[in-house]
Amino acid sequence: MENQKRCQILGKIEQDIRLTKEDLKEIGFIVKKVVSFMVKNDILMTPENYARWFELFCYVQENDLTLSDSEILQYYKQLFQKNPKKVHEIEDEEIHTKLKSIASSIEEKLSQIISTIDTHNDTLQDKTEALQEKEHQAADPEILKYLKEILQNLEELRMENSQLNEQLKKYYEEINHLRRELRDTKNKAEFDYLTELFNRRKFEEYFHKLLKEFNEGEGKPFSLIILDIDDFKQINDTYGHLLGDEVLKNLSSLIKTFLHSAHIPARIGGEEFAILLPETPLDEAKTIAERLRKTVENRTIPIAEGDLNFTVSIGVAQVQKGDTMDSLLKRADEALYEAKRNGKNMVIAK
Repeated sequence: MENQKRCQILGKIEQDIRLTKEDLKEIGFIVKKVVSFMVKNDILMTPENYARWFELFCYVQENDLTLSDSEILQYYKQLFQKNPKKVHEIEDEEIHTKLKSIASSIEEKLSQIISTIDTHNDTLQDKTEALQEKEHQAADPEILKYLKEILQNLEELRMENSQLNEQLKKYYEEINHLRRELRDTKNKAEFDYLTELFNRRKFEEYFHKLLKEFNEGEGKPFSLIILDIDDFKQINDTYGHLLGDEVLKNLSSLIKTFLHSAHIPARIGGEEFAILLPETPLDEAKTIAERLRKTVENRTIPIAEGDLNFTVSIGVAQVQKGDTMDSLLKRADEALYEAKRNGKNMVIAK
């Protein structure tokens, strides 16, 4: 979009120019159009997407253009030379952080404006009451006439401020709603819905990062733990899938409280979990795994029939030069299956 034709409201915001009442109304109108369009066309509400669509719709609004949905989508591709991200695509973390900052800034300014209007309305009310007293005391018909006109103007201004304040409060709620939607979308992209641990996609993202740093000589050796609930199918068959889900959540809760904040736990399969241990050699990782195994072994879940106990088998492997994600996962998997073959409820390190 050419600089001379770009969204004027965005220009004002960037230059920290005071927004007028009409600007705020127009922002609210554009926000509604953008959100409606993105939902209708299944476009992911990432910060990058939302910022671009807001600028586009602002441009369309300010230049009084009439475009169909397909024309708007085509226009987007021409301006940004890419297809808009859809709901299933991954959002960019840096851009997400930037939009959170922008949303917080807008939210703060709206809050300040709402507070200012409330104060202004209180002042208008005080002035109106003072003038009403003067009106009763005025003897000169001409002065009385002017006082009535002033009172009428003040009342109109107060009503207009009240209406603007209500509209701003709606925009404030819409921004908060959008913030919640962005947070929910981000969580769905990164976390397993049942256990609230990282999902496999996010786990692999961290895995690749650690591998890259290690293979380029920038990171210290790290280890990988893979654990699997022993006889989980039997638990499901005996007690039902709802209790099976409780076992998964129980184990996940234990993992989250047991591990160090630097560790990266994830659910990577049905009853299979993985933990990345940055800057942790094999011996130390094995010790952590053994403590975790014992903690799980001593854990009980109260059920109607009494207490349910379950165990886990664990495989541990340390990264080696030239490793890929697949090769390291394979070594940890082999260690896990060896633990299963040797009687379960044990830790094997490779």
